[in-house]
Amino acid sequence: MKNFNKQGLVLALILSLFASMQAHAQVAVIVHKDNAQSINKSMIKRIFLSKIRTMPNGVALESAGLSSKNPSTVEFNKKVLKKSSSQMKAYWSKLIFTGTGKPTKTYQSAEEVIDIVKNNINAIGYIDSSKVSGDVRVIASF
Repeated sequence: MKNFNKQGLVLALILSLFASMQAHAQVAVIVHKDNAQSINKSMIKRIFLSKIRTMPNGVALESAGLSSKNPSTVEFNKKVLKKSSSQMKAYWSKLIFTGTGKPTKTYQSAEEVIDIVKNNINAIGYIDSSKVSGDVRVIASF
């Protein structure tokens, strides 16, 4: 019985460690691999809050993100936008209601976001950094 309790404790610790690693995964902000624009954290925040709608070179941009329940979105909102999921929902409701902005288009998987970005030189997106492929360029990690 003592061995079983120790094994259970070890298993619980391993699972807890794995869960905490998942909760703090890095989020990568990606652009087309040929996009040489320099974009800092402040600009990334403004882009994903629909305050900037063009790239620094003046070309209209397309932002792509993951669904609101995705752990990468939760991390991105917290680390970059400094907002919780409920704050983001309220933010977008206000902008949509007033007609002053529209939310980032969301996708179900990192692969879909990568597809959008790799096929549009003026696209920007965010995904879990472990999903980054050679088809895109990482401009920031959080």
